[in-house]
Amino acid sequence: MMECRKDNKRNLTLDFAKGLAILLMIFDHILGHGKIITSFHMPLFFLISGYLLKEEAWIDTLKKKSKGLLLPYISFSLLVLVVGFFKAKFYLHATWQATGKYLLQKVIDTCMARDIWLLWFLLALFASSLIYTGIRQIFSDQIWRAVVVLLVFFGGYFLSQRYGSDNFYYLDQGMMATLFIAIGDLAKRLPWEHLHKNKIVGISVLGIMLIFWVLGIRYGALVMANRVYQGFPFCILSAVAGTYVVIWCSRYVKEIPLVGSSLIWCGQHTLEILCFANLFRQFCDWKAVCRGW
Repeated sequence: MMECRKDNKRNLTLDFAKGLAILLMIFDHILGHGKIITSFHMPLFFLISGYLLKEEAWIDTLKKKSKGLLLPYISFSLLVLVVGFFKAKFYLHATWQATGKYLLQKVIDTCMARDIWLLWFLLALFASSLIYTGIRQIFSDQIWRAVVVLLVFFGGYFLSQRYGSDNFYYLDQGMMATLFIAIGDLAKRLPWEHLHKNKIVGISVLGIMLIFWVLGIRYGALVMANRVYQGFPFCILSAVAGTYVVIWCSRYVKEIPLVGSSLIWCGQHTLEILCFANLFRQFCDWKAVCRGW
């Protein structure tokens, strides 16, 4: 599922899958939460992040993820402040006092991770990466590592159901995403080339995953951004299955001219697209804009 031809050490299949997922995220936010898209699109990012997570010391992961996730979070938040200022002052013609209060509130929200819209994903991914790296470094035994990951996962689910949006810096979602990170890390250790050589086995696994995914969509719902886990924990298994199907299909669809190159480009620029979508959603009625198209 995961291996593919690489270009400058990039996994083009995963780039394509990420590009598809980020575009589906935007499409989903326009139409409202659709069960098919939300059933896999955020777990897919966590799973791929786990697959690409390197074997390194916790402090090295902290430095790398701070640069790759916290710095964009701060940068995108500052951009929100700039756009918000211009909209308040020059479009809505708010007073300087009202504009100042707005900017102050946005600074507080950013520091406390409140009302940050799509940027919650950056904080959840930061937390889950550090949590899993710590677990992996402390527990060398695979069984104990799996047990601790599951405990963290169920702990996150408890926090999400007990405290909801009052969770501190999206810790609950980060804890739950640790399971996806762990599964992604495990996936890169599996002999996918043998699975692909045997077409019967490969198609059988794909069929089983497709069934799990469809059942999860039919009888459950998963919206990580809103902490919706209907049919828990089967919706989690369905998310993994859906990710498998999407990445498996990406191996072939990425070869289609224009479609493949376009989505690969999107997958290589997901942070920039996330930033644009975050701004657009906060400051524009994009449902009305899309209806106008």
